[in-house]
Amino acid sequence: KVKDAKLREQLGRVAALLEKVPFVDDHTVLGFQSGELGPMGGAVGPLVADDPYRVELQKIGLDRTDAHHVALAIKAKCDTFVTTDVKTIIK
Repeated sequence: KVKDAKLREQLGRVAALLEKVPFVDDHTVLGFQSGELGPMGGAVGPLVADDPYRVELQKIGLDRTDAHHVALAIKAKCDTFVTTDVKTIIK
């Protein structure tokens, strides 16, 4: 968090001018797997493929949210990625 109120206000104005990348799922549902049906029914579970960019970014230490943000920028072929996240992304 930016503690200086004036700086926080300036950063907010700049951020409002930037184009936002739309939310995109970081996994794909490939289908469903169903278990054997018995008298009480059966179990159905999704078959999911995680986004490979997010998976690799998590392997190098980013948490799921940060990895998701960077993966979106990569997939959208963004020219610029702006962050003030010194603790994780910039590190």
